[in-house]
Amino acid sequence: MNQRRLFLSGCVAIGALPSVSILSSQDDDSKRLDQEMVNIFVAKSHGDIETIKSLLKKEPALVNCARDWGSGDWETGLGAASHVGRREIATLLLDHGARLDAFAAVMLGMKDVVAEMLKVRKDLHTMPGAHDIPMLCHAIFGKSEAEEVFELLLESGADVNAESKMRMTPLSAAVSVGSAQQVEELLRRGADPKAKNSRDESILDFAMKRDDAKVTALIKDAIAGQKK
Repeated sequence: MNQRRLFLSGCVAIGALPSVSILSSQDDDSKRLDQEMVNIFVAKSHGDIETIKSLLKKEPALVNCARDWGSGDWETGLGAASHVGRREIATLLLDHGARLDAFAAVMLGMKDVVAEMLKVRKDLHTMPGAHDIPMLCHAIFGKSEAEEVFELLLESGADVNAESKMRMTPLSAAVSVGSAQQVEELLRRGADPKAKNSRDESILDFAMKRDDAKVTALIKDAIAGQKK
């Protein structure tokens, strides 16, 4: 995929403007997509690629539709795949005409595209994705392929303590994927090792559940350091 061509051709949208599945009252009702199908499509975009293939074959227009979770929280299939790091689903959706946005570009490790976006909007890293998931988390879920974008966002001033609606932070995301290198870097930049999510689960809880000795030790050391 030619990143520069994608950006310059206007295929890249900064942020995620929703492609609404509900048409205006002036439109033909027969053109409306079934909202339940839209909801299923977005839900399955988090991990069920075979169902996504089947739904796209049945209704190609689903590729750019969005689910409205309320209060301005819109989520597309591409957005769903991007904030859980499902590269294969994101790529499939893009191949079927999904509009590339900043969050997908970050997760997919498109450094050149993200760098161009940052030239246009220097505070790009402050924009939250669906469910207010921080952009930096998308880079973390992109794993090794998005490592350079992770560093680029940090150097651009990304907040290491930004939170989603469920109080996910970049540090908890890094712990969940077992990236000791990113955990160490986030802690060095001031990430809070004692942060808890909306279910009152701590970052240390996540590390211990993963049975990841190195990451657990990093979190314990950081907590101990705060107590001194």
